Amino acid sequence: MIKIRNIQKSFGDIEVLKNIGLDVKEGEVVSIIGSSGSGKSTFLRCINYLEKADGGSIEINDKKVQLSKADKKEVSFLRNNTAMVFQSFALFNNKTAEENIMEGLISVKKISKERAREKANQLLEKVNLKDRSKHYPSQLSGGQQQRVGIARAIAMEPKLLLFDEPTSALDPELVGEVLTLIREIASENRTMLIVTHEIEFALKISDRIIYMKDGEIEVQGTPSEIMFSENESLNKFLKTFKERV
Repeated sequence: MIKIRNIQKSFGDIEVLKNIGLDVKEGEVVSIIGSSGSGKSTFLRCINYLEKADGGSIEINDKKVQLSKADKKEVSFLRNNTAMVFQSFALFNNKTAEENIMEGLISVKKISKERAREKANQLLEKVNLKDRSKHYPSQLSGGQQQRVGIARAIAMEPKLLLFDEPTSALDPELVGEVLTLIREIASENRTMLIVTHEIEFALKISDRIIYMKDGEIEVQGTPSEIMFSENESLNKFLKTFKERV
């Protein structure tokens, strides 16, 4: 169980997160939906300590970290137990696909270069990119870059996988391959938090869906509960999707 309590974050006078609290069970897939500016991505970034929260805590494996005053050891603990897949891929342009996956294994996990290379190639095979191991990001399509990003995150064996709009930077024809891969990963009993605008995908993959509005969790429930919710704000947000289906 991962326990997230009272996360607060402001940028200047703008309060972006307002005491967000959430429990995520081991193996649970939770999707987060909501309009732009609702705080979804900031929430993930605070969990991974890419943004320093103003308050709140995260507890993983009975170890609690107070986010506003975490020391280097605690930040390292959070980043060892959570891994982010970014919407913009965030690969090292001067490293090959193989080297991008190896980087964290060597620098964070402190495993040997030989073992890191072996693991990187196993994961590249898993994401159907074994033949692209020596290619640089500029030589890969957006979908291929994102699959490398996902392999990099899995390599760290985190307690919690974080996906921040993983398909938003992709051309429409490449979205399917990445969503298919995420479904496969979810079937492996991995614990995942997914920020996404792909509502149909969220409904199919999630054990639970959270709807955020103005920095707060407005509604949460099973996919069925979300679709048939009577919450006016949520229904307004889902209206376009419901009309489409």
